[in-house]
Amino acid sequence: MLISVFSALATPTGDLLTVMVLAVPMTALIALSLAVIIWRDRAHTRQAAPVALSPGEGSSLDLAPSRIEVPVGSGAVTRRRPAKESTRRHR
Repeated sequence: MLISVFSALATPTGDLLTVMVLAVPMTALIALSLAVIIWRDRAHTRQAAPVALSPGEGSSLDLAPSRIEVPVGSGAVTRRRPAKESTRRHR
């Protein structure tokens, strides 16, 4: 549908023959590209060995947060700024 609309807008004349001359090759190229994508995806899926952990096996990632040390002289600001005082007066 979109290919035919594009070809109707892209052709200088509005006759059906020139629209079809542009739409048919575009449709064939899009269908060919989708077939290649599906074929490559299936081939890649077959080659990749599934990696699964057994139920008792955990990940080797350490997800505990740790303190980040800032080297002295690195130019990083290490002290906190003082909190701003409220400009609103309390009664």
